[in-house]
Amino acid sequence: ADGTVKAVGANTFSQCNVSSWRDVKEISAGQNHTVALKNDGTVVATGTIEDIRNHPNSITGKFI
Repeated sequence: ADGTVKAVGANTFSQCNVSSWRDVKEISAGQNHTVALKNDGTVVATGTIEDIRNHPNSITGKFI
C-alpha cells in the first residue's frame, strides 16, 4: 500500500474528493463522508456529517 486513496460513488456531498490525500494510514467511510488518519497523526475528512449524526454505527475501521 502506498498511502493513496481512491473513491467512487455518487459524490453528492464531495465524499469522493480524496484524490489529493497521501500518506493515509487508516480510512473510514459512510454513505456521505470519508475520514482518514494520516501517518503523521492528522485527520482529514470530506463530505457531510449528517449520516454520522443519524447513523453513528456507519463508521467502520480502526483509529488509533
